[in-house]
Amino acid sequence: MKEKTINIIIGKNIRTRRSLMGLSQAALGKHLGITFQQVQKYETGDNSVSPARLVQLSQLFSCEVAELFRELPPAGHEAALPDPSRKAIHLVDNFERIDDAVLQKQICDLVRSIADGRKRKH
Repeated sequence: MKEKTINIIIGKNIRTRRSLMGLSQAALGKHLGITFQQVQKYETGDNSVSPARLVQLSQLFSCEVAELFRELPPAGHEAALPDPSRKAIHLVDNFERIDDAVLQKQICDLVRSIADGRKRKH
């Protein structure tokens, strides 16, 4: 796979996860200590993301680094993604109203912890 293709896949995943967290490019850049223009270049695949930055992003997004390399379904194949429930949409709408990236990350960590705990019990 070409480097540009990998950069594009990583960039799309960064953009998707940033959006799901309700973060602007500027807010993500501030958290990472870079400019929003650099975030923009990551998201378009114009610039490569360093291994250290991938680790930093995975910690912020509460995901494994490998998840940032996974290819998203192509446009027009949205059916491959699960339809969110009304509860999930309501949760995301309210989550995006929280204007504090640290608090958003804490909420994500809490939800992941609860979900992981429930999986172990079943």
